[in-house]
Amino acid sequence: MTSSIEPTSLPNRRLKRLLAALANLGRLAVETVFPSMCPSCGVLVKSTSEPLWCETCAPKILAAVEREYCSGCGRGTGPYERRDGLCSECRSHPRRRVAAIARVAPHDDPFRPLVLQFKHQRAPFDRMLGRLVAAALRGAPWHADLDAVIPVAMHWRRRLTRRHDPTRALAGVIGAELELPVVNVLKRTRYCRPQVGLSADQRRENVRGSFTVVPQARLQGLTVCLVDDVTTTGATLAEAAGALRKAGAERVYAAVVTKSDSTRIA
Repeated sequence: MTSSIEPTSLPNRRLKRLLAALANLGRLAVETVFPSMCPSCGVLVKSTSEPLWCETCAPKILAAVEREYCSGCGRGTGPYERRDGLCSECRSHPRRRVAAIARVAPHDDPFRPLVLQFKHQRAPFDRMLGRLVAAALRGAPWHADLDAVIPVAMHWRRRLTRRHDPTRALAGVIGAELELPVVNVLKRTRYCRPQVGLSADQRRENVRGSFTVVPQARLQGLTVCLVDDVTTTGATLAEAAGALRKAGAERVYAAVVTKSDSTRIA
């Protein structure tokens, strides 16, 4: 009687079991020597697979992501405050250089420490945060109209100081997730003082005229999405969007990780 089992079947099965066992052993070793920490609170977590949040922070992350917000300015709102997706302020002042915004969460715990670590301490959260922004964009009714993703430019002095460009890293992940080209056409014309601590008027004045578009850019008729890590009053996004519109972009949207609930986007 001839066996129907291929001669190499059993060795292959044993090899697969051995490789699986080695992989499990390797994961155990990595988790023992290099244990994962929750990026929000720093507590040790059991697994190195995504998501990385601990059991305490995971529900908070989900609740923050699910919070409703105005699609015009990104401010958190209640369901009865919005009409056609817009808050009363955005309905009263419909002219915006930024057509609409998508965000992941408000700039509060548990996302605030994530963004600050990513922005100032080079924490490797670009893939995690970028995928969350991409998911927020997929939920926006205008995401299918996008032709390109454009990161908000950082001045070379600040990039030299921080030794990385978090916004460009975010844009790279978002572009890959949505299969959109990432176009680095924005340029800072001057160094601006940090916006932290400034009023809304001071923020607008601080960034006024601080963006330009490189001469070789071809934006005529395109619908693009600006990407930044966090926005407060929206002054930076509005100024960057103005430069893109001046260079020929048909429409400019924006996407951020977090929005600080303050003054509306300009």
